[in-house]
Amino acid sequence: MLFDDDRKPISLHEELDIIHEQVKHIQLDYPHFELKLIITGLKIVGRPHVLKMINNIVDGREYTDLIAGFDMVNEEDFTPPILEFVSEILEGREKDKVHKLPCFFHCGETHDRDN
Repeated sequence: MLFDDDRKPISLHEELDIIHEQVKHIQLDYPHFELKLIITGLKIVGRPHVLKMINNIVDGREYTDLIAGFDMVNEEDFTPPILEFVSEILEGREKDKVHKLPCFFHCGETHDRDN
């Protein structure tokens, strides 16, 4: 999430516009430069946040060259498992008609050095 000069969050489309413009600027000197975003949902914040991030992907599809897909993050020891968000993920896959919400899930995040 990016913020404006008054420290207010900017919209998804404004954020993607900034990133898109920066990629185009870099490509002037480095034509083969590419950038892909994996939008993440914070499991610790809960279902409403995860669904909001999924909806952001669907709403941001006009930037298909930027958005690669979806992931969820947070320490596994203290947050719900990915399985508890299946209904939100499947709903997102239905809404994302063309790309079917590509997901890049990983597991095992922990701060416990003994695991």
